[in-house]
Amino acid sequence: MERSRWLGLMVVAVVLLLGVVTVYWWQGRPERHLQEAERLLEDGSPIEALQWLDVPAKEPETRPRALLLRARAAIDRGRPSEAVEPLDQIDAEGPLAAETAFWKGRTLMAAGQTLRAAVWFQDALRRRPDQIETLRWLAAASYELGDLSTAIDSLETLTRLQPGDAPAWRTMGLIQKEHAEYEEARDAYQASLKANADQPDVRMELAEVLMELSRHDEAIRLLEACRGRVNEPDRLVLLARSLYEVGERADARHHLEQGLNAVPDDPAMLAERARIDLAEGNFSAAVEALDEALGAEPINPDGFYLRSQAHRRLGHPEQADQDLARSQELTEVKTAISNLIREADQSPDSAEVRYRLGTLCLELNDSKMAAAWFQAALACDPNHEAARQGLLSLRWR
Repeated sequence: MERSRWLGLMVVAVVLLLGVVTVYWWQGRPERHLQEAERLLEDGSPIEALQWLDVPAKEPETRPRALLLRARAAIDRGRPSEAVEPLDQIDAEGPLAAETAFWKGRTLMAAGQTLRAAVWFQDALRRRPDQIETLRWLAAASYELGDLSTAIDSLETLTRLQPGDAPAWRTMGLIQKEHAEYEEARDAYQASLKANADQPDVRMELAEVLMELSRHDEAIRLLEACRGRVNEPDRLVLLARSLYEVGERADARHHLEQGLNAVPDDPAMLAERARIDLAEGNFSAAVEALDEALGAEPINPDGFYLRSQAHRRLGHPEQADQDLARSQELTEVKTAISNLIREADQSPDSAEVRYRLGTLCLELNDSKMAAAWFQAALACDPNHEAARQGLLSLRWR
């Protein structure tokens, strides 16, 4: 009897234990499904992730997170319109308010509504100022809008929070280089390389900055270090210019000739060789090289200016005057662009300023930048018809 009783108690205990385990397993299903969906999203499988969200979406405790992941999956699939409904169902003032604001910003960015996206990113940062990805996306949105002050501020905050973020430092360097803030750009590029030394393109960009600061010996070392890992014609142009500046004129010409043997019609190398020819009194050779360079790249104020000098020295005043006038015309357009960029930075919601920037970029035959500014104008004002027409016209170019 004792044995039977003992066995009976054991059976009861096992049954109870199995019941507890089953209840625990069942109650934990929503959380496990959420974790699996998140893992699949991290692995780049948004369609598979969606299949794991039905269970947590039915439970009050896990529903907000499931809705957030549904929105994220929609954006990852390139369907931002499908992210709107789940995001609208999350309490905008609840525990996930910062994350919800971030993903609303991501949704609007994917839909091309950059100005509205930036507002949501700022709202997300107001709630959680230390969010790295929000800072990164606010910087991207602000840069796209021409609001460079906010872009730099966001990147500076990001790098304070995460000093080893090489891409953030590089982006800061690019912006500062574009706006001739060369010492600041140098520091940013050096910080990027300190965080990740294996960035040959960053080394070449830093070399450009050092050349502007007349630190040609340092630039030469960087350019030699990235040989074979960057665009070779671009590298050779910079290397030749720095070598020439430090008095290594034969080496400068030698590098350019080697490059032109491989790519004989590269406009940048042709123009750089012409610069050397002009400095050394080979005026006919300079004109010949610049004819080729400007034929391949006709929107180049420096090229026209150099050719005007060569024509002047050859006794061709009419051609010299024509080239000088064209150089001045293109320089004025570039100056106007620089001034408008500063105005855009001070007026982050001005569609008209961005539209005018787009039209000026068209004068320089820069379709890519024109499109970016027309899109920025439409982000500020979706009803700006001139910007819309400007963007449409680029499809036929």
